Amino acid sequence: MPLTPAPCQNLTQTPEQVAEVLHDLDGFVFLDSADADLAGAVNRVSIIAAEPRQRHRGSIHDPQACAVLRESLRRHANAVFDWGFPVGGLIGHVDYDGHFVFGEYEDLLVYHHDGGKWFSIGEPNYLHGLPEALAEVSKPQAPVLKFTSSMTENDFVKRVRQAHEWIASGDIYQVNLAHQFRAS
Repeated sequence: MPLTPAPCQNLTQTPEQVAEVLHDLDGFVFLDSADADLAGAVNRVSIIAAEPRQRHRGSIHDPQACAVLRESLRRHANAVFDWGFPVGGLIGHVDYDGHFVFGEYEDLLVYHHDGGKWFSIGEPNYLHGLPEALAEVSKPQAPVLKFTSSMTENDFVKRVRQAHEWIASGDIYQVNLAHQFRAS
């Protein structure tokens, strides 16, 4: 059954604020566009989901476990219309050794950064009571920090020039020139 996004008129908080309230739910995931705060980026979304309908655990080396994942993907295929963001499916991970854990998520909250609007997909149980819980959340203000370097700009420039000389003479081919900053 294709899932259709429905606007969430009562949500006005940021994705981070919503995630802060929901992060203790079973199977919680928060997917955020890497460029969500960059001007000019298009189709930026944040996706919040919890309480997967089912979990799949296995190994990519096990044909039977992979067949189960393929069947789940087939069931969740939603090619009826491209909304510009997922409307359900598998979310999870595969580790270095090929072991995986995926949850079947059919109930999502999606924030579309370009339009500044929230959408719900499916019927997320965690939407009930969310506005009240969000009303209690206040976004903490980060303290303003003053950063000071462990060396002056002139000292740093001298070290960069020295590194260039060593590279040019063939003594080194790469350098990771760093210096410490302190915040107060």
